[in-house]
Amino acid sequence: MKDVLKKNNRLDRTIQDMYWFSGQGRTHQLPHLLPSSNIDVFNTLLGGMLATILMMDDSPQKLLQMQQFTQWLSNNIGPEYSIEGTFKPGGAVTHHGTLYPAYAIDGLAGLTPVIYALSNTSFSITPKAYDVVKGSLMMMHQYTNPLYWPLSVSGRHPGEGKIAAEPYAYMAMAGGNKLFDTSMAAIYLQILSGNYKTAFAKDFTANGISPADFSSGHWDINYGLLSIHRRDNWLLTVRGHNRYFVTHESYPGANMYGRYLTYGNLELFYPNNTENNGSYFKDEGWDWNNIPGTTTLHVPIEKLKANIINADDFSGVEEMLLTDEVFAGGTHLGNQGIYAMKLHGSDKYDMGSFRANKSWFMFDSLIVCLGSNITNAIKDYSTQTTLFQNFLTDTLKPVQILNKTITDFPFEQKWTSFSHLFIADNRKTGYYLPKAENVRLTKTLQKSRNQKDSKNTEGAFAKLIIDHGNAPANASYEYAMLINTDSNQMKQFVSSMSSAQPVYKILQRDSLAHIVYYAPQQLTGCILFAKEKPTNDSLILSNNRPCLMMYQQAPNEISLAVADPDLGFYEGPDDTPLLPDGNRKEVSIYSKKWYATEAKPSIVKLVLKGKWKLKGINESAAITFDKKGNSILQVRCKYGEASQVKLLK
Repeated sequence: MKDVLKKNNRLDRTIQDMYWFSGQGRTHQLPHLLPSSNIDVFNTLLGGMLATILMMDDSPQKLLQMQQFTQWLSNNIGPEYSIEGTFKPGGAVTHHGTLYPAYAIDGLAGLTPVIYALSNTSFSITPKAYDVVKGSLMMMHQYTNPLYWPLSVSGRHPGEGKIAAEPYAYMAMAGGNKLFDTSMAAIYLQILSGNYKTAFAKDFTANGISPADFSSGHWDINYGLLSIHRRDNWLLTVRGHNRYFVTHESYPGANMYGRYLTYGNLELFYPNNTENNGSYFKDEGWDWNNIPGTTTLHVPIEKLKANIINADDFSGVEEMLLTDEVFAGGTHLGNQGIYAMKLHGSDKYDMGSFRANKSWFMFDSLIVCLGSNITNAIKDYSTQTTLFQNFLTDTLKPVQILNKTITDFPFEQKWTSFSHLFIADNRKTGYYLPKAENVRLTKTLQKSRNQKDSKNTEGAFAKLIIDHGNAPANASYEYAMLINTDSNQMKQFVSSMSSAQPVYKILQRDSLAHIVYYAPQQLTGCILFAKEKPTNDSLILSNNRPCLMMYQQAPNEISLAVADPDLGFYEGPDDTPLLPDGNRKEVSIYSKKWYATEAKPSIVKLVLKGKWKLKGINESAAITFDKKGNSILQVRCKYGEASQVKLLK
């Protein structure tokens, strides 16, 4: 329409209108004065901003506008190191103060065509900015399988939302001076699942690009408190919360019962072309008290419904709660990983006395799940840890109890005390409980409420829980998951665990530490909840601050990974204001003074038994010795990322 507008003397006015409505003025701010990026701007305004400039007649002013636009865009992509804004270290894309792929995919749908349009010109975004966007798309690929993302990151729309293909295609086309970014093109083809009718797909396949394979490995997104563990064709994620990242997001008519979505949510996904799109979840009949992996207070559904208010002037009518605990996050060494959190319930729902230390050790297809210090003073309802809650597409779907196959429906069995119990669910996941106390397995028709409109729902589910009773005092649990297993493999595993050389060994499980040794790889995972406390580990003598650590021993050599789960947006005690009765007041995350503060690095100091030296050059680590002949290892940690260190005797 440019020529028509120009002929009728409307072009200048139209450009002024476009300039105003697209908010292009933001590109003229000095870089150090720029506000944080906003995923909604990328989604809704970015294309209009570029079109506004391109409508102009060629001139020095147009050239200046284009240069400012692309400089602003690169600076806005970042990454940013506060919670505010969009792209974060480790591949997180945040919005509303949390990891939020539903917003991310819309923002990327607006951003990536612009990146492509500018590519291979003098107005391209910087290589750093390109890598940040690519890294976020790569990480989203890792926590989808390959379309749907986990329940724990679905925000206020649990069970909804899936990845979009086009951002990968545009990034592939924008891939620098090469013909394509082949990794982006391969993921695009995988998402299409063989439906290669688009021009992008025809172009990629004609140039010999094949769909991406399912990955194997372990990744941590501590700017969203999500750990990702993959093998073969399955995906496992674990998510918690802390004083920096909210427990959940509920709006009127959206996620009304999702209070426990990050209370240790463990989700196992298979490819979306399998039964129930590879998920265990179905809203109809779902018990929102029993999300797998979580430890929760099992209350009536009416009491679980969110009491949504306008908490302060910084927020809308919404619920996004924060705890006062810092400790939540994961780390990894090679393809193995660990995750842990200190759980503290919300005063808003009279759960201030509710506490638990929870951890997960992800070794190949073995997941060791530990809980300790499970305590609360609530006598009216039971505290439960959920191993699984699986939707049954067919009520005859079997579960396996020891040597017995159960197809009955309905069905219920309880164990008050039983050694070496193993159960395989209807998804070929085995669960091993060395000491099964107050364990309950059910296959039944469950009644619940729809998370949007609170209407009654029902559905068939298989469920396995540990009941810690009412008002537990220092309760604990241990169970292991074997993924994609069968009864013979489970029997072999149980036999090994009963022998002198078990597959894994619990070295410590208390308020100070959870430590597990994985024999096949001589790998030890250490969750150190407290500082300057001796542990039952043969290597670590003390630590100066709570941290996550993994190490693998070989003759005269050790490989370590260390991470500080505290991202350090602020120091000191929790800053939540207190009510006259001593309870924490509900406030929005947007009201927090540290919301736009960058994460601060820290130094984790570990005293290790014996004399060790650094192998090679490592700018993140230094080592000295104490008078007792032990090694003092100092590791610089930042952004929740794993700092890798190799030591020689």
